[in-house]
Amino acid sequence: MKKKIAATLLAIVMVFGLPAGLGASAEEPVTIRFSTWDTAVQLATYQAVIDKFMEENPDIIVQAESVPENYEQKLLTAAAAGNAPDVFLFWNYPMLIGETKIIIPLDEYVGTLIDESLYYPEIFESSRVNGELYSVPNIPTTRAVYYNKDLFDAAGVEYPTDDWTWDDFVEIAIKLTDKDQNQYGFVTEARGAYTVQQFVWTNGGDFVGEDGVTVDGYINSPETVEAVQWYADLVTKHKVSPTPSSSTTMGGATEMFKTGKVAMIESGMWQLNAFKEIFNVGTVMTPTKDGKRIGVMHTSGLCVSVDTQYPEQAVRFAAEFGGKSGQTEFVKLGYGIAEMPSIAEELGTVAVDEYTKAFYDMIPYCVMKPCFFRAPNWALIDEKLSSAIDLVQSGEATAQEALDEAVMIIQQSLLVGN
Repeated sequence: MKKKIAATLLAIVMVFGLPAGLGASAEEPVTIRFSTWDTAVQLATYQAVIDKFMEENPDIIVQAESVPENYEQKLLTAAAAGNAPDVFLFWNYPMLIGETKIIIPLDEYVGTLIDESLYYPEIFESSRVNGELYSVPNIPTTRAVYYNKDLFDAAGVEYPTDDWTWDDFVEIAIKLTDKDQNQYGFVTEARGAYTVQQFVWTNGGDFVGEDGVTVDGYINSPETVEAVQWYADLVTKHKVSPTPSSSTTMGGATEMFKTGKVAMIESGMWQLNAFKEIFNVGTVMTPTKDGKRIGVMHTSGLCVSVDTQYPEQAVRFAAEFGGKSGQTEFVKLGYGIAEMPSIAEELGTVAVDEYTKAFYDMIPYCVMKPCFFRAPNWALIDEKLSSAIDLVQSGEATAQEALDEAVMIIQQSLLVGN
């Protein structure tokens, strides 16, 4: 009886534990460890998915480890000691496949344990690096524009539609800005290179070349400069957004939107549940420029450790958790989009749900991977680049000046490694 209970109980361990499989024999189920950064809100769903998997796979016991703080550092430390979990959630796969690989490629399991045909192609592709598959996708989200319908109605402004343009966006934001009420039409983000890259791509620019190191001619290209200046002009010229420092003082973009101080923000689907509880919210696709739109997707996936003693069992669990059965339960929580059309259709989250439709409609436009996929030293580039974008938003420099300077600093930093 005790063994049966142990096989079905979800153990939540707050630190990375002992190596899985210690003491296992051929007569006993193998134990694999699974690590997540999620906390108590999602644990009931984790337990349901894992219990179902263990019931259908009695030869495998899954021990779950919740590491809500310093997840990345603890994971890398455990991996360096040869004690990484067998399966774990991660997002920055290039970080794990450098000179010392921490995760294994999963291509040999595609067509057997992993069915690529079930996924949205753009989402499945987000788990690949240089053509190799390094994770099973998990609860992604695109980004869309949220708007406060109550503020729109009060100002007599029509709701935005999916065919709106950058010019339409600015015009609407101006109409929704009321200085007397300390109300803004939009709010930009500080340290916002990740957010801004979709507008840069839409305008034909980029931050780094395909080689992952060339920044001259990318960060300071005419297309990138124009997009960054347009984003900053929302603060400095049109004054439809507070400065990044001011928005921080007012609690940040999310808090400003929740309290009615801003009419529109651009973000991922994880915000939706909270917004729906506060006021009448709408969602719309990001605006186009010259008929073009490129979005950015937030993704994570289930990776398998290179040190696992049970690769087949680990992949079997990852495929189930990241497959239709497991992902259906997580989509119901509302933190992200379904990674498979069949899940979206069954749950009615594509054409039926007015709140989530914009996020699904953005999927085909997510044709570019975030820049960190190409640049092993992206953290270094991002630090300098974000500082430059902040300078432009504060009005201390033009986009051309700040980005030219950023290119020189980044090139020097890449040479010395800091």
